[in-house]
Amino acid sequence: MTCVNQRGFPSAHTRGIQNLPLFLIVEKFWSLARLLILKLCRAKDLIRKNLMPWSVYIIQCSDSKLYTGITNNLERRVKDHNSGNGCRFTKYRTPVTLLHTEQMRSRPEALKREARIKHLTRKEKKTSYLFPSSPKNCGRFFEKDIR
Repeated sequence: MTCVNQRGFPSAHTRGIQNLPLFLIVEKFWSLARLLILKLCRAKDLIRKNLMPWSVYIIQCSDSKLYTGITNNLERRVKDHNSGNGCRFTKYRTPVTLLHTEQMRSRPEALKREARIKHLTRKEKKTSYLFPSSPKNCGRFFEKDIR
């Protein structure tokens, strides 16, 4: 004999999947599916934020100015800069050219490296190991400085 509550559903102590009406089974399934999807999305975000390699990059704008930034998706970020959606600095200085990238293990490491690079002057960046020593290998990078 099945115990029934006031609404005609099985009571808590006899509730099992075979005793539940179909709409409740479907509702339970979707609530569990929703929970699983949320957990997977959170896990994906954690992986993307912490485990995926971060890149520190330097781009040259159309007016030869340099911009340094970090990202975990370099191709998308360069496309954003070229479309005018990257940042305010590069918005009206398109097209941009990717000059240098460095892979970092985590976001904090990338932020520290970006800060160190941003504190360098253009001349220091030119003479540092970031770029080739020969201006011929630099392409358009230091055209302004060569002339």
